[in-house]
Amino acid sequence: MANPSRKETARDQDLNALSKKYGESSDDIAVAKRDHGRKWRSHLRAARRKDFRAKHEDGKHHDRDTLKASVLATGSVQQRYVTCGRARCQCMTGGRKHGPYWYLSMPVPARRSRDGNPTMVHFYLTQAEAAFYGERIRRFRELQDQVWDDVWAELSQA
Repeated sequence: MANPSRKETARDQDLNALSKKYGESSDDIAVAKRDHGRKWRSHLRAARRKDFRAKHEDGKHHDRDTLKASVLATGSVQQRYVTCGRARCQCMTGGRKHGPYWYLSMPVPARRSRDGNPTMVHFYLTQAEAAFYGERIRRFRELQDQVWDDVWAELSQA
């Protein structure tokens, strides 16, 4: 604990100001400055990102591991052919494009864009992962169809 009778030095004032600006303790900033020199800010940001990821890995966010654990999945698996951007490549001169690459697009219901639609996340997949996720998406769509069929049947009887 700091001695209250001790006069605050310019270094302490600097660390306190940086602590308020970056939301870190002055001790963390002092350690980062000592250990990383001129790159201390980027190391603090990296540590903050790491803390954020650890705090938010609660299973609610969609990532590959979460999706693999589920039996059903929303979204779509697509096969894409892409251009690489090199001027002399055949894909840029009207020839065959690169691929096929498997691509998963899926909505994240907890995150919304400005227009209110769910934010989409995208992953490139291996062929085995594409088959795996494709099966889960197919199951989900079958379940949706069954539910809607039941709903329409009940509505038509009423």
